[in-house]
Amino acid sequence: MKNLANQLMAARWRYSLLAAFGGLFLLMAAHAQEIDEVVLIVDDLAVTEHEYSVLHFIQTQADTFTQVAPELGNDATETIIDDLLLTAHAKRLAPDAVISEAQIDQAIKGLAGRNQLTAEQLLGQLRSQGVDTEIFKSGLAQRLLVQQVIGQRIAGSLNVSPTEIQEYIDNRPELRNQAKKTYRASHLVVSVDEGLSKNEVKALADLAGEIRARLQAGEDIGALAEEYDSVSTSGNNGDLGWKKQDDLPELFVSALDALQVGGISGVLESSNGFHLLVLTDVKSASSAPQEYHVRHIAKALPEEADGRELASQLRNVKYQILAGLDFAAIARTQSDDAGSASGGGNLGWIRLEQIDPAFAQAILTLEVGLISDPVRSSYGLHLIQLLQVRNVQGVSTLESQVQQRIFSGKLDEQMQDLLNDLKQSALIEVVKS
Repeated sequence: MKNLANQLMAARWRYSLLAAFGGLFLLMAAHAQEIDEVVLIVDDLAVTEHEYSVLHFIQTQADTFTQVAPELGNDATETIIDDLLLTAHAKRLAPDAVISEAQIDQAIKGLAGRNQLTAEQLLGQLRSQGVDTEIFKSGLAQRLLVQQVIGQRIAGSLNVSPTEIQEYIDNRPELRNQAKKTYRASHLVVSVDEGLSKNEVKALADLAGEIRARLQAGEDIGALAEEYDSVSTSGNNGDLGWKKQDDLPELFVSALDALQVGGISGVLESSNGFHLLVLTDVKSASSAPQEYHVRHIAKALPEEADGRELASQLRNVKYQILAGLDFAAIARTQSDDAGSASGGGNLGWIRLEQIDPAFAQAILTLEVGLISDPVRSSYGLHLIQLLQVRNVQGVSTLESQVQQRIFSGKLDEQMQDLLNDLKQSALIEVVKS
């Protein structure tokens, strides 16, 4: 039961509408017990001995439930009084506000689920400790009332600006590191050996410029590298994989920062040669991961094959589709990808980091509904159509986490200020101790 009590605890003044329900139960004197003498009065709310004991049991995370009398100055009692003050204030602000049975049931289910229990198991655990479940539900309704009346009013007045988020990150080294960008790029280098003459170095620089022009025209980076002895690529067909800023030369980071996804850098000169980068993708703390719904028509092609004739055939297929033929029908009869052909070439929702870099780069150049020119991947050639794009659900970014952290801090501060004001004029009395 102690673990359950731990789960029921929350930040002392936390009434965030975005947070899961947790904390103390505000139990009112609406349900009589065998011992039902009033022991604590806070403004216009009275608490019986049994109700106070249940509050104290949860607040102190006790192993067993026992009757206990309130004592001013005790941390548990002070927190109980604060919650009661907020409840009384909520009733004054909205005397006609009602918490429905459905809201209470939903809150119980949510609380039980976070403890890996069913709602009935949760209530059963409370009963086994001597807690009256009707009082528990009544107290839960009071907490929901505070959230609904006070929490929503305060939350509605709060705002977190982009400047506040950035300042929060900038002032915390551990967050600044998380906020750095991560790049995925393809890399080609025209190597410059030691001892070459100025004219020879200039010829290699000119070659790099020619290769850049051919990349801009849509030629494959790997195929271009194979044409020249002095040209090489990194990784698989030039793919560097995902690299953090700290893992790349400053020369590369500066160039990649200036590019849009799919863009090609200028010729970058270093001590070992002339470099070209193609930005495939970029991630930052403020950008949510995305998924892409695509379909394709694929033609198998050996790695060593030229592919120009097949590319010309696929380009004609594209023109036929643009003229009115059905993409799915052609995929079913002509695509060499048996896994997707029967579904009209549909690949479903995919993440770019999980697929061939050339295929991923082609997707990033497309607007929804458009069809690519023939794209060469490690499999062969493809016509790709982008159908939809969506953010990955359930993935929070650093920016959104920081926004919530700042928002919660402001909400706590406003709630504490309200409590301080309420205590100035509050009637608090321990009737029996």
